[in-house]
Amino acid sequence: MGAGIPAYAEDILRNVPIRTCHFSLGQPVFCQQPYSGQAVIKQSGVFRVCKISLGAVSFCQAPYTGRSLTKMQSGLYEQCDMTLGQIRFCYGPYTGKAVLQPELQ
Repeated sequence: MGAGIPAYAEDILRNVPIRTCHFSLGQPVFCQQPYSGQAVIKQSGVFRVCKISLGAVSFCQAPYTGRSLTKMQSGLYEQCDMTLGQIRFCYGPYTGKAVLQPELQ
């Protein structure tokens, strides 16, 4: 994980690079350059740790257990505890710096 920044992401959307973003009360405020490092990506309904290179996923590993940022149905981002790639409990809205793939406009 890069520079002490938690690396998180949500479902992969084509042609939109994964970036480091700043969040305030569950909303992205601004995003920076494409991210390189590890991030939690939802792939086929399961969250996995993936290697990211210049904003693109290069490969993913086994289902993730830990804490990750997830966009909720309300449209806000919250931190969620996960076990074997599945969400168990969420709390938020999230404020801080994290890695995610922005949505297409």
